[in-house]
Amino acid sequence: MINFFPTPYPDEILYSILARYHIRSCNPGFKHSSLDLFGVLTNSSIILPSNITKLTANLPSNCLLTEEKIINDFTLFPIYAPFLDCRKAMLVNKNMKNGVNVQRKMGIKYGALKKNYLFYCSECLQQDLTHYGEGYWHRIHQVPGVFICPFHEVALKRSKLSVQDINDYQYLNVESEHLDIEEVYPMSVLVKKQLLNLSKNFYYLLNIKKGQFSLEQIQKCYLEQLKKVGLITPNGRIQQKKIQSLLLRHFEEETLQYLQLNIEDGVGYNASWMVRLWSDGAGSPVRHLLMMELLCGSVIEFFNQIKKIEDRQYVENKVILTNKKNVKTVSQNVNNDRRRFYREQWLDLQSKYPCYLRYQLREKSSNVYTWLYKNDKIWLNENSPERKLLRRTVNWENRDEGLIEEMKQVFNEWDEKTYQSRRSVKSVIKQLNKVSWFEKNAEKLPKSMAFLQAHVESVEDFQLRRAKQAIKILTTEKGMLKEWMVLRKANLPSNVSQRVRDFISVSCQAQSIAEYGN
Repeated sequence: MINFFPTPYPDEILYSILARYHIRSCNPGFKHSSLDLFGVLTNSSIILPSNITKLTANLPSNCLLTEEKIINDFTLFPIYAPFLDCRKAMLVNKNMKNGVNVQRKMGIKYGALKKNYLFYCSECLQQDLTHYGEGYWHRIHQVPGVFICPFHEVALKRSKLSVQDINDYQYLNVESEHLDIEEVYPMSVLVKKQLLNLSKNFYYLLNIKKGQFSLEQIQKCYLEQLKKVGLITPNGRIQQKKIQSLLLRHFEEETLQYLQLNIEDGVGYNASWMVRLWSDGAGSPVRHLLMMELLCGSVIEFFNQIKKIEDRQYVENKVILTNKKNVKTVSQNVNNDRRRFYREQWLDLQSKYPCYLRYQLREKSSNVYTWLYKNDKIWLNENSPERKLLRRTVNWENRDEGLIEEMKQVFNEWDEKTYQSRRSVKSVIKQLNKVSWFEKNAEKLPKSMAFLQAHVESVEDFQLRRAKQAIKILTTEKGMLKEWMVLRKANLPSNVSQRVRDFISVSCQAQSIAEYGN
């Protein structure tokens, strides 16, 4: 557990918070900070970082940051979540908490648009320096498709920091040597206005309450708005060419070029990214936001239309339900009656499927479950099937044998990856990521404990190994050896043991003789 963690600033991205920790910790290298923060080496991903669970486990006890708060408030997950189905969104969220490279392995289709550098707003930076005494990387500025600062309405500037470079465990804050002076995207007044609207829409999307809108609701609203403006034929065919023409008339060609969006790519159903927006939701958030603005004038109005659709559907369902019960009128106060309606739906569902567990009922009627979970959680917990706990019997004998193989691998890779740290009992267990096993059940792992005790290093052995590594490096780089050079390179104190000093002395003499002989 680390002793401190910087307090996040407004609209700060997680990478920036970690960079500020690295500066304040005075660690000698980025990898030291990564081990401090996560317990393992973790890539410095900008968009969708991973190992969030390990990070929160290492935070100080007085830190109020949780896994969900970090993901929703300090990463770019909220701009992708509404356009993923419920199962995929939960899977991405889970993998961000665990040690999975989400961007590489989850298959989220971001589209062609991406940012290869970190971006900043010069006015935001000046304001941050005045208010907080230091600058930081803003979350909204790193969103692919944001070229204008929504706060100050000026074009963003590109820093010198490549996303590809900083992904290699680097934590770099907003400092003068990392910043460019000139704006890299000159643009006309109209294009700037359209890109500014897009930036504000992204900022709205970043700050929407989690789970407020689902992909199913967004797709339903797409189809309703297309019908409203006459872009769906009576037989249900979407008039795609007309949508293309409207997009080209509504947005400047230069705006679409900035967003790397070729409208003509949408010819034919199979090749059309537009059709996929309202069929399976695939597509980058930029494409969704452009389509929402085209159909409703703004993204905020599009989401307002979703609320109206949900309210209307609720009233229609209520009428059907009350007619079945021979009730003549529907209550005038929709908000007060909604809770009773959804409770009845949930109880009816359980009566139809008495053997179903809670997650199976949720799959049968996700909209009912979601509403109750968000608005009536205590009642939902009290009126749902009890969760069945699965008792697992652990085969500690097999686990003991398997641990030995894992330890062998750790020891084999130690010299190359972590030669600067001693192979102590604590450090090896930390590398295995099995701390709880040894803390609570060490007596059930006799073979592993014996193997561990036999292969850990004493302080003297550790110093000797560092001396050998330093001699190897110096021989390659310098071609000469001096005792003081070896001690400095290996970061060893002057009062090392006689055994270590004799080894260094003999090695230096041997190297001198070899040079003299040549």
